[in-house]
Amino acid sequence: MGCGQRVAAPAEGNSDVTLRGLASLMFRESRGLMEDLLVGDGLRRNAKGYAIWTETVRPVLFADLS
Repeated sequence: MGCGQRVAAPAEGNSDVTLRGLASLMFRESRGLMEDLLVGDGLRRNAKGYAIWTETVRPVLFADLS
């Protein structure tokens, strides 16, 4: 069982939990992780990486507020 499956399994059937896969937005199929989305340590996102994360997560966070 992959990491994503281990995270998703306990959330199945729970309407209070929304999961979004971000890996496809942060990885290139041929070269792996998009290094231009990370700061120098290669672990944390830079402004461009957080912009992608925000565009994906914001609609979910604010969906029930409208």
